Amino acid sequence: MFKSIKSKLIILPAIPLMVALYFMGAAIVTRVGVVSEMETLISLSQLSIKISALVHEAQKERGLTAGFVGSKGEKFASELTAQRKTVDKEKNILTAALHSLKTDSLPSDLQSALKKAKDRMSGFESHRRMVDSLSISGDKALSFYTRNNALMIDVIGQVSKVKSDPKLITSLLPMKISSEVKNGPVLKEL
Repeated sequence: MFKSIKSKLIILPAIPLMVALYFMGAAIVTRVGVVSEMETLISLSQLSIKISALVHEAQKERGLTAGFVGSKGEKFASELTAQRKTVDKEKNILTAALHSLKTDSLPSDLQSALKKAKDRMSGFESHRRMVDSLSISGDKALSFYTRNNALMIDVIGQVSKVKSDPKLITSLLPMKISSEVKNGPVLKEL
């Protein structure tokens, strides 16, 4: 087939070159996958931080709501109004993050948890109107926040289950635990 020395000299180095190109291509494909996965995990960890901030502020609103409803609207009205603005700010930040998040490649459990959390956030305004008019019992007023915060914390828990770099996942678990510890007595009502 290759009778001349010239053709053998051309073909001989081509074989190792082709093998090297194959392995370089495989390494590039692997690295692109890792970069994509890390970008997703960074987005999810930033989302977890925003969720934690909302849960924290919603928990404050919950406490002020308890005082407002318990006093039949006599106390905490101005504090509750101010806290609602803070919660709305955190909600808007989280909503923007959720809109920019690409969810199609996320595990179905995480997609489901995100959808439930988004749906639940839309109920704040109607809930607040019932609180303001004192047309809701104290238990029901507080259970809204309990369920909302539990759904939000569940998203953080689902993020920690995303298969990836163990170091990043390990850093998310304390955030979930911290959120549960801060809100623990509330979550036990479920």
